Amino acid sequence: MSVNDSMNLLTRKRVKLTRSVLKDFYENAAKGSLSALSKQTGLAYGLLYNIAHRRVKSISIRDYRKIFNKDPIVKLPDRKDGAYFRDMVRLWLYLNVGQSENILYQEFFQGKKAFKKTDYRIFTGEIDTIECRLEDQMEQKFLGLGIERPVIQSWIREFNAQNRGKRIPYRELKPVLEFIQDKVGIHPTRLLKQSVKRYETGTLHTVSSQVFEDAMQVKKEIEQYLDSNQTIHKEKLLDRIYGKRPGFIPFYEIEEKLEFLREYGGHYPKKYLGRGIGYYRKKKIKHIASWRGIRIDQDCRDIIRKKPDLRLSSLPRVFLYQEVGKLLSVLKKISIQQICHDNNVEFEADILRQVTLDPGQYPNQEQVLVRFDEAARYLKMKQKAFDYLVASHSSLFKKIAVRKENGWYIPDTSLEMLKKIAGFSLIKGKYDFLASRKDECYASCYGSMSRAIGSSRSL
Repeated sequence: MSVNDSMNLLTRKRVKLTRSVLKDFYENAAKGSLSALSKQTGLAYGLLYNIAHRRVKSISIRDYRKIFNKDPIVKLPDRKDGAYFRDMVRLWLYLNVGQSENILYQEFFQGKKAFKKTDYRIFTGEIDTIECRLEDQMEQKFLGLGIERPVIQSWIREFNAQNRGKRIPYRELKPVLEFIQDKVGIHPTRLLKQSVKRYETGTLHTVSSQVFEDAMQVKKEIEQYLDSNQTIHKEKLLDRIYGKRPGFIPFYEIEEKLEFLREYGGHYPKKYLGRGIGYYRKKKIKHIASWRGIRIDQDCRDIIRKKPDLRLSSLPRVFLYQEVGKLLSVLKKISIQQICHDNNVEFEADILRQVTLDPGQYPNQEQVLVRFDEAARYLKMKQKAFDYLVASHSSLFKKIAVRKENGWYIPDTSLEMLKKIAGFSLIKGKYDFLASRKDECYASCYGSMSRAIGSSRSL
């Protein structure tokens, strides 16, 4: 990201009033009186009063500079809104015959882990944000032809204006409709939203751009299924395209549950459906009322509760995931209790030491530093738990900590790596457990934050 983009970010974003920011406010900026600070900065007394009493959650970058006489630490985003990227893609495909979204995707992701199959969602807008590099790469394709950004944006405005409300000849859409009907059996009338005969007989000749785009989106979804060799479930596809009927549940969602009730509870489907299941299997009826679905779920849970010896593999998929989740939760708790009992600090150190293997060098312009008192929130730990963790492994944290004039910091890359290390979740669970204990003797066993970092002086 360029310097200009960084400055634009500073002017757009607001600074959250975190605990560290408020501490700096109380101890430094407002150590005299709010009236004196208001006179000195020119800011309204009411704003400063609201900050002091935590009635606001954020302030502008400009006000932050006036209060603290410095710039805030701003983390540049890894992702950004994809509207400009998608506009450039549409313009590029319009100007370059033979290009396609699939070709562009391969160009952007070839050799990367993300490249398994074309993810069309970054082009359709189903994923709102994109990686910053994608916009830069797409723009570079135009810049390489000598087309500067102002010209690109001007062309995009003209292109969008020309296509807004534009009608497309039916003959261009017809092959798409035939492809969809051939692959999944969706009749063209459903996509055209009126009888296809009116187009075939020549009564109508064009379709709206919205109808055309919707049909193209359906075609892309079908192609994605075919590319991955997956079986296309027509009903699920229709539900995603048109949305589910309010107050009803698709039959395919409860079909597995009905079979479970019949086999393990002796309850036949007609009891829940009000009619024979054949109507649903022949696709004559495709939905059931929501209240029937609730009753089916309740009876499934009753059977599972009354028959604890049931094999997990016999449960309907949704309940299987729930039971496996419970089992994993119990196993995690047992593992955490065992770790607490053994108190094997060397075992923990072996896991944590992985983050010190390649910490990188500072200063690094792309590296974001996180204050020590913000690291617990970053790792989703209790503050006291993080204090115990640092105190127990201060020698390891010394290797990744960065000293600056106003305190100690940890690179966000190190924290991100720490979260991904196998086994760290158990270590985190241990120290969260210790922090939750009312018996304060645990605090003396593991030291304190002041011993580990010396109030940001001795690390």
